[in-house]
Amino acid sequence: MTRKRFGLLATALVALNLFLWLASPGLALRQSLMARLFGPRLVRLEVIDWVNGSTADVRVDRGVVTSQTATQLTLQELDGRLQSIPLAPNTRIYGRRNLQGWRVLVIWSANGAATSVQAEAKVRA
Repeated sequence: MTRKRFGLLATALVALNLFLWLASPGLALRQSLMARLFGPRLVRLEVIDWVNGSTADVRVDRGVVTSQTATQLTLQELDGRLQSIPLAPNTRIYGRRNLQGWRVLVIWSANGAATSVQAEAKVRA
């Protein structure tokens, strides 16, 4: 009886493995999650979250980096607004370190430094 159960379990696992192996390319997301959720025309987003009796204010900005120092990024957003965003030593920068002239997506706390900066594309002159 236990051999029969083991055989059925092994057959089911092999079938599941084969299905997931063959179906995975069709089920994969073709764009990054941020681009899929917010679209390429996102300029800025502010989310206020109520967590355990306190609020968390998270901002998402997209724009072209006009200046960059070790402690600050300045973005020119699609609507022309200049936004200065502080950087911290633990800020994750994806793509490249020198972001001057690149379109980026920045996630940061309204009262703190950026948590992540993702380079999207080089802006052509």
